[in-house]
Amino acid sequence: MKKWFLSMLFALCIAVTLQPVSVMAEPSPQARWGILSEGDEIPTDWISSGNLIDAVSAANSSPNSTVYIQLLSDVSTTELTLTTNNATILDLNSKTLISSSSNVICHYGLGKLTITDSTSEKNGKVTCQAPESDTIVLYGGSLAIECGTVENTGIGFTINNCSIGSVEITGGTVSSTGVATIINQFVGSLNVSGGVVKARDGIAIYIFGSGKTTISGTAKITSANTNSKYGTIFISYFRDQGTDTVLEIKGGLIENTANNGNAINNSSTYTVDISGGIVNATGVNGVGICVLRRNDSIVISSGTPIIKGRGMAMSAIPVLSTDIQLSASTDYDGDLLADYKLRLLFTYDMNNYTFIIYNYKYFRFGPSTAVARIGKKFYTDLQEAFDQGESGSTIQLMNNIELRQPIFNDKGKTFTLDLNGKTISGGSTIIQNNWGTLTITDNSDGKKGIVKGGGYETILNRSKLIIAGGTVSSSENSMCTIDNQLSGTVNIVGGTVNSSGNNSYTIFIAYYMGIVDVSGGTVSASGDNSIAIYTRNASTISVSGGTVSASGNGSIAIRHMGNKAVIISGGTVSSDLFNAILTTRSIVISSGSPIIKGGSVAINIAPSFDNTVLMVAASNSFDGRTSVTYDTSKIGTYKYLEFWLIPVSVDDTQCGGIESSAHESNISTVDNDPNVPPTGDGSKLLPLVLLMITALYGMGAAVCKKKHTLV
Repeated sequence: MKKWFLSMLFALCIAVTLQPVSVMAEPSPQARWGILSEGDEIPTDWISSGNLIDAVSAANSSPNSTVYIQLLSDVSTTELTLTTNNATILDLNSKTLISSSSNVICHYGLGKLTITDSTSEKNGKVTCQAPESDTIVLYGGSLAIECGTVENTGIGFTINNCSIGSVEITGGTVSSTGVATIINQFVGSLNVSGGVVKARDGIAIYIFGSGKTTISGTAKITSANTNSKYGTIFISYFRDQGTDTVLEIKGGLIENTANNGNAINNSSTYTVDISGGIVNATGVNGVGICVLRRNDSIVISSGTPIIKGRGMAMSAIPVLSTDIQLSASTDYDGDLLADYKLRLLFTYDMNNYTFIIYNYKYFRFGPSTAVARIGKKFYTDLQEAFDQGESGSTIQLMNNIELRQPIFNDKGKTFTLDLNGKTISGGSTIIQNNWGTLTITDNSDGKKGIVKGGGYETILNRSKLIIAGGTVSSSENSMCTIDNQLSGTVNIVGGTVNSSGNNSYTIFIAYYMGIVDVSGGTVSASGDNSIAIYTRNASTISVSGGTVSASGNGSIAIRHMGNKAVIISGGTVSSDLFNAILTTRSIVISSGSPIIKGGSVAINIAPSFDNTVLMVAASNSFDGRTSVTYDTSKIGTYKYLEFWLIPVSVDDTQCGGIESSAHESNISTVDNDPNVPPTGDGSKLLPLVLLMITALYGMGAAVCKKKHTLV
């Protein structure tokens, strides 16, 4: 029995060993692939499985579909060539894709290649061990790294974006032991918003071209690069570079942990724009940002970034946007809230700035707590800016200001106060311009800056005041917006000066020899019984442009009780409900095309004219639609008056008399001859017109018989 059993066992063993190879178990497939439907994370049906090269071929030949390739085992491969213009997803599935003889992946198509890992461990890997090859080469299309690891253990690049492609890293790790981990060349783009990009002792991100690299979110860019000529991020120089922004830092961390290392080295003329994140050189003598060619190439545009280095924070002074304040410390661990050594407001010593900037190891930026700045120096007190600023400087407001006492410009200096869209307010006089020249403007986009007073006057001027922009206002009853005293001069060239209280004056000259000149902007009074411009004594008013208006009951645009004439040569003077101009002296229309209109009366005294030939359009209606013949004896009846000068042209080819015409029958031609008495109606203007024509004809005959034409 035993012999029989042993014989049968021996026969079975021989039968098994003699089976053909095809009956033996087949090797495991490297990958499987399928079409990914919209909304799915993985394919519901797999098309096939087999070698990875077959999967890539399927992706290249698939029309208008997203091909999802999932590794099923570790794969050692030669170069995989992707040429598709459609999307391809490579799911590492916690497996390793490796090449020891060539690049791992070359993407020539226009489609998007996404590298991800669907396992919970997320420890899949794409690695290149070939000494001088790259892990992924991108000639076109785009590459997205979501998770897993992409690395190069030779001296090649991990990602070589060598042309027009775009790379987006949202997670995972991209690393190298060679010269650089990622090189972004020519016009390619790189966006790192998450994950880690690291280099052992080389460059983590090498920018060689004009394409933009953006760091944001939770991204970490790190290296231990000891070569002071480079850095964790290195921007290379080449000929004919511009100043465009090639590196934009919105968040994340950029660090160099090596001694003498740079976190960022900008060797180019391109711009680095920083609005967030941390730039940190932690090693001994490390530099946060090293700038070699263009000292104004680092721009802090917004946000709250921190730049620090144990050797120095930066080698060049950054350019700050108008709403950003720089704080600095000579202590690497400086803290705005805790470190008593911190200089809360960083003062630039422009005569010695290269040495001053080198002293600081900690910079922190943020919304400004200063109220004003002159150039790159900040002030927490506006009066300090006036006291310490050099004559000719522009003082720019950084925040809204509530004053408890006036600001004085009394040292004979010239300043421009840029409201920058901010508001200065207070319960008393805001500014006393006692000795010096002060120009108020607003260079912000919205032009909404305001100087708003709460006392008797908003601005007291005894020197020279120019309003070029923004708004200067008063809203209290029985107040004035600008009180011009002594021989002060007020020039309105732009912006708005207004008062909205009842019984108020917008610009007031009491018993002095001041000057008010309006050539642009708006001067207005909207309260009842108010006056836009009110002058007395030896003061002078001239209007050559802009608008002077009053809109309240019983309000007047210009009330002049001085002993000098009101000079009008342009602009519009109007009062909706009362007199536009009420004066005890003369009014002179000197040139230009002024319009004067009042809901009650335009002007109370007939004007005189500096120019020989002037046209006048008159109307008894405020809008000027119904015209009447101008008659100086009826000046108190007109609600609308418009003036313009008639140019005289000379025709060298003709001789003879002159021609006169008016474009409307009720537009009158007048001159400034005091011997011609005013006429009563339009028909009586004929002698005046004939006198003017006769005089001009005689003048024309005396000038080589040249023809003069009134047009």
